[in-house]
Amino acid sequence: TVATEQFRAVGLALRTEGIFFIAALILFGALIVVSAVRFAHGDHSPNAHMGFRYASSGAIPMFLVGLLIPFGVWRSEDPARRSYHWSMPVARGPHTVVKLLSGWGWLMIATILYLLFIIAVAYSVSMITGEQPWQRPTPAWEWAVAFTAPTLGYLLTSIAVIGSDHP
Repeated sequence: TVATEQFRAVGLALRTEGIFFIAALILFGALIVVSAVRFAHGDHSPNAHMGFRYASSGAIPMFLVGLLIPFGVWRSEDPARRSYHWSMPVARGPHTVVKLLSGWGWLMIATILYLLFIIAVAYSVSMITGEQPWQRPTPAWEWAVAFTAPTLGYLLTSIAVIGSDHP
């Protein structure tokens, strides 16, 4: 029960960041589709092609998101302001871990949305330009990087944010 409530509370705390994230995906998607339409109408050199697909370097944006999300999760909660943990039916240490894992859960949801966005844009671009969406299959390790890179960024920043005396 405490973990479910903490997951909801972290989701509410990350509401602004989530709206910004979705808006950025929509903006980037629109820019990519406009570029694909221009490409399809012949605004390119004769040997050019417009292939769009996921590669391991595509995890860099989510790594950066992972570095920033702990600031939203622990916003305005330095150790002195975490006294509400004392009123919970769970000890403070496990409660902090639950909040940390709740933030990570929301980050993984954002990563899944990002990967679905990449796949949708890749297929949209291929339909607009007439090129194949995947020239070669993406290896499984590249898909794993999409989840491990943001996790590492999240954990590295969380260590500093949780241990900090400043919100």
